[in-house]
Amino acid sequence: MVSKTIRMGKNGTVVIPKEIRDLLGIKEGTVLRVEIADNAVIIRPLRPRRVKIGERIQKIVEEMKREELELEG
Repeated sequence: MVSKTIRMGKNGTVVIPKEIRDLLGIKEGTVLRVEIADNAVIIRPLRPRRVKIGERIQKIVEEMKREELELEG
């Protein structure tokens, strides 16, 4: 486990140390979830979930996109 001591800045600003950001793959723009559990603040990066959609649903989405283009055009 990696542990660092940091100081809170103005307006509650906390800078996550580079070593920890690198270990977790946190970059500028990464969405983070902040939780309270067992009297502790937990900050976790949110990872986009990839969902497989069925072939039929994919065809419906493509058809809807085509219809949308026809309405706009």
